[in-house]
Amino acid sequence: MGSMRLFFALLAVSALAWSQDALKPSRPPSAGCAWKPWRDEQLGILMLVQECPGGNAPKFVSANSTVRIVVPGKNPAQSPIALEVYEKPERQKVRETIDGRFKAKLSSRQKAGCEVADITEKLSLAPGAEAWQIVPYGPYKAEAARQREAEPSAEVCGAYGEIDTLQYFEYHPSESKSRYLYVRLGPDARLFDERSIRILIE
Repeated sequence: MGSMRLFFALLAVSALAWSQDALKPSRPPSAGCAWKPWRDEQLGILMLVQECPGGNAPKFVSANSTVRIVVPGKNPAQSPIALEVYEKPERQKVRETIDGRFKAKLSSRQKAGCEVADITEKLSLAPGAEAWQIVPYGPYKAEAARQREAEPSAEVCGAYGEIDTLQYFEYHPSESKSRYLYVRLGPDARLFDERSIRILIE
């Protein structure tokens, strides 16, 4: 019995340390704002968001497996999406999941010319997190570049692929093997710290 109490005590200390580590910002907030923890138990998300003064300051609102940045008075359903939360079979590799759920819906040309690529080393993420992106490859890269030259926001690998603003899939295998995220940083000042994102341990 004593060993079990010790086990749960150590588990609680470990969880607390993990939570505190998640609350360390990776950059200063915008002028007049402060980093505050934002947590959603239903989605299982913990991250730092900017809390700014004023009645029109945007808020983070979750609904239907998404986290949106909502300005007071605006329709939440039309507000920018910061995160989307998805589920997968625990034993299925995240690359296979993305390939089957998202790449499979592309046009024939895009399916042939796009691949699911590991871009973890290109980003600064939470420790242990992985980043994946659907990107052009092979001969299609030149064709995609011409499309972007004509239209910078062209979805050359679909709506969930590489575009002119940074968006990518994120997976935290040490925290959850059945959930993964789609992160949209957007072109504006980032109102959440992408390096602070944690999936609450299942």
